[in-house]
Order: sequence, then C-alpha cells, then structure tokens
Amino acid sequence: MSVLMADTQKLVESLLVKNGLLSEADLVEVHKLANANSEPFMATLVSRNYINQEDLTKTIAQATKVPYVNLAGAKVNPKVLSLLPQEIAERYMAVPLGEMDKKLVV
Repeated sequence: MSVLMADTQKLVESLLVKNGLLSEADLVEVHKLANANSEPFMATLVSRNYINQEDLTKTIAQATKVPYVNLAGAKVNPKVLSLLPQEIAERYMAVPLGEMDKKLVV
C-alpha cells in the first residue's frame, strides 16, 4: 500500500526514470520485488538500494509541487516553534520553520 494516490505514484515513477535515477528495467524489477514480498513499492526502492531516501523525497516533492526542505542541521528559533501548538503540529506532521511576509512557514 502506498501513502500516495495512484496517479501521484505513477508520476513519481515517471520522474525517477526521466531524472535518470532509475532505469525502466529497474522500475519493472522493483515492482516485481515489491509485489512478490507484499511490500510498498517506494519502501522496496529504498530498502533494496535502488535509490536513496533523499532522492526519493526530492522526487516526491517535485511530483506533488511541494518545496523540498532538508531539515538536517536546521536551526529553528524556539519562538517560531511556539507559534504552532504541538497538538496541531503532530496531527498534521507539520514543522514550523520560520516566518516570511508575516506568515508562518511550515
């Protein structure tokens, strides 16, 4: 089962090939492996080292038109963190990153 809608997953697969991150043959092979092992396609991509998690995340961001942000080493001002209640942040898996034009960037 995928966390993405079927059409979005197809777009991600297409972009992986178009961007040179995966060959058509590997795409077919990963689908076979995922189906044979009852694993999600994208989990199989990463666990079998066809692609790394960061490249997959960047491709998903490209497909969904959501900006990619690498949070490794990010320093978020505690004041900004307090602008989004923890309960809401956890429910929507949102991380307040900063403010821009008097709007909260999450």
